[in-house]
Amino acid sequence: RCKPTGRVVKLGGGIAAPGEVVPVDQQFLVPDPARRGQTWA
Repeated sequence: RCKPTGRVVKLGGGIAAPGEVVPVDQQFLVPDPARRGQTWA
């Protein structure tokens, strides 16, 4: 998420509009090392 706005960051580098629903496969996600093996390889 964008730190100042709290909105989702999309794959293209853009930030979601207010109220916009962005599918998970189109979000720029940062892997969480604590969840290795559960949600990502």
